[in-house]
Amino acid sequence: MSSAKKPNVSVIIVPLFLITLVFFGFLYHVYLNDAAVPILPYYELTQDNCTPYSLCKENIGIPQRSGPVLEAKARRLPRALIIGFNKCGSAAWRSFLSIHPDIVSPTLELRFFTENHKLGLEWYRSQMPLSTSNQITIEKTPRYIRSVESLRRIYEFNPDVKLLVIVRNPVSRLQSEYAHEMAKLPETSNISFTDWIYRNPFEGFVTYWSDYASTIRRAFSVFPHHQFLVVSEEDLEKDPVSVVKQAEMFLKLRPAVTNDVFVFNETKGFYCFNTSHPFFPSVLENHEVDVMSGCMIETKGRDHPSLDANLLHRIVNTSLPYVRDLFRLIHKQFDWKYYNKYIQEAC
Repeated sequence: MSSAKKPNVSVIIVPLFLITLVFFGFLYHVYLNDAAVPILPYYELTQDNCTPYSLCKENIGIPQRSGPVLEAKARRLPRALIIGFNKCGSAAWRSFLSIHPDIVSPTLELRFFTENHKLGLEWYRSQMPLSTSNQITIEKTPRYIRSVESLRRIYEFNPDVKLLVIVRNPVSRLQSEYAHEMAKLPETSNISFTDWIYRNPFEGFVTYWSDYASTIRRAFSVFPHHQFLVVSEEDLEKDPVSVVKQAEMFLKLRPAVTNDVFVFNETKGFYCFNTSHPFFPSVLENHEVDVMSGCMIETKGRDHPSLDANLLHRIVNTSLPYVRDLFRLIHKQFDWKYYNKYIQEAC
């Protein structure tokens, strides 16, 4: 009885070895070609902030499979804060700054250093958009500057943080607050600007909306002057690029924002984002920007009421000492209607 012929082991092993060699050679080839594409954790890949990949701010216009290794994103605590003032265009300034490829910013006012401080730093970090280490995160809560306690908390958080402040012509600021309050009421409940302003103690009310200097002076007692940048809403409205460039220099960022980033909207009467600019996709998640027009939404930039001449004169006379005080304090004078003819050697 003949015995069964044993199989030749080498006939099986050699092909398997060759197949394995080819397979690992293929993987190595893929690795070399994809070295520029980061392997991110699952939770990073699924973040809305970076979907799709091509709309991630720092990747706009950058080939995805060339150049140096791209850094994985993370949520980083802010290194700059917009701390004041409300009704001075702080939302527009935050939005205009966020067009810069090296700036990211949460849209919402997080109020961490006021009422949400008890939630802790990890909560604060979790509210931030994803960024790379080359980007700077800026958070905006304009009421921070009103509270010495908030300023001290900010100092404990980061004594070197950069502080951004925007101010406004007091007359325009009062008009803006009036329009804001009336927008919350039924149209039949609206009252005139004159009635609105006189329902409060006049001197104290106008002083509250005009006296920037006292508030900034308190902030100077917590942080050194060189950590502040103070700009004017009127300058932002007339020439947003120049104001963004001030922030670029102050924050030590590369010059990136040019005149073609914004366009003047004749219908609105102010500057909006240029929706055809390569940077525009970076503001698509900003709920304060109309993605069709590139302008701030209707709740921003409301029409201001007309003023009675006598009331205007009284407001200007009451607020003028505070305007002078501000200009002396910050060593800068803004082009504010109604006030310039009274200001002499304020700086």
